[in-house]
Amino acid sequence: MNTSLQPTKLTFTIEGISPYSSSRYHGEPQQTSEDAGHYDDRTWRDKCTYVDGKCVIPIAAFHNCLCDAAGRITSTIPGTRGQRYKGRFEQGVYFRDAPVLKNPLTLEPYTRDNIISVKLLQNSDGKRGSGTRVPRTFPIAYKWEADIEMELLDPQLTEDIVRDCVEKAGMYIGLGRWRPQNRGSNGRFQVKKWQWPS
Repeated sequence: MNTSLQPTKLTFTIEGISPYSSSRYHGEPQQTSEDAGHYDDRTWRDKCTYVDGKCVIPIAAFHNCLCDAAGRITSTIPGTRGQRYKGRFEQGVYFRDAPVLKNPLTLEPYTRDNIISVKLLQNSDGKRGSGTRVPRTFPIAYKWEADIEMELLDPQLTEDIVRDCVEKAGMYIGLGRWRPQNRGSNGRFQVKKWQWPS
């Protein structure tokens, strides 16, 4: 356990075991000459989040994924009269940079130029079971990985607890559009590499 005031700097790589697809609201103006379908065809790439031209997993999305997974950790924090770990992940974890989405076959980052799309029938008002369905286009990465750099500010976040949380996050919560947390199957991941500081 790290008992100093210095954060523990953890690096690891996650690998997708189901596709990653994003649906970020982008607010790109619709041209007067295009209908909703043509607008979606033109702007689907903007549903990704980009940093320096590279597709990234938003920091808040990954942090929320971990925090929600921490709620599934049944063990309690030693010496705290039964406190659970979710609050420690909410307050005691810090990310400096958004993880870059990479193609594991080439190790090249996904960008606006090489990300591909999928067209699906979706509820027109975004509400499950509402009736009317229309085609929507989303960016998708069928094979993906990302390097995560995470600073642990709370000394109660030990290697065993953090690894358990990451693995639960990948299996039960997921990332992006139509993830397991939302009764979907996209965005599941597993740990590919793990480097806990000595």
